[in-house]
Amino acid sequence: NGSSGSGEWVTYTGGIVGNFKVKGSLSGCKNSGSVTNTTSSNKSGKFDYVRLGGIVGSAGNGSFVNCTNNGEVKDDSATNAGMVGGIAGCVETCNMSMTNCDNTASVSGKFNSSTNAYPVNMGGVVGYSYKELTLDGCDNSGNITSNRTSGVGIYMGGLVGQMAKSFQLNISSANISGAMMNNTSTNTS
Repeated sequence: NGSSGSGEWVTYTGGIVGNFKVKGSLSGCKNSGSVTNTTSSNKSGKFDYVRLGGIVGSAGNGSFVNCTNNGEVKDDSATNAGMVGGIAGCVETCNMSMTNCDNTASVSGKFNSSTNAYPVNMGGVVGYSYKELTLDGCDNSGNITSNRTSGVGIYMGGLVGQMAKSFQLNISSANISGAMMNNTSTNTS
C-alpha cells in the first residue's frame, strides 16, 4: 500500500527482485507466484507510478539469461501511471539484454486513479524501456489486458509496451502467442 504524502513516489515490485540496479546478471531465475500491486492511495496531481514485473520491478544494469515467469503480473492499484511486464516492468539507466527469457502468465493493469494524467505501459516481456534494449529468443504466451477505468494513453505490446524514442530496440527469434485486450472504459482505441 502507498501513502498520501507529498511528492513523487514509486513502487518497485518483482517476483525475484524489486529494484535491480547493480551491474551483473540474473541467470536461470524462475518465478511461479503471482506478483500484484494493490497500492490504495493516490496523491492528486503528482506522478505516482508502479514498476511491476514477474522477475524484476525495475532493471538498471546488466543482463538476464534463461529467466522464466509463470506467475500472474497484475496491477490493481490506485496509481496514475505504471510500467508492467512479464519479465521486467521497467528498464532504466543502462542498456539491457535479455536472452531466452519467457513469460507464460497474464499481465494486466487497472491503474484506477482519480488523476490519470500519465500513460501506462504493459508488455509481455518489458513494460517500458528508457534505454537500448536487446531481446534475443524471448517469448510471451501470456495475455496482456488493460482494465483502466479512465485516463490517457495505454501502450501495450506482445514483447515491449513502449520504448523511449531516442533508443534502439533489437529483437531476434521472438515468439508471441498471447492475446491483447483493451477493456478500458475510456480511450478504447
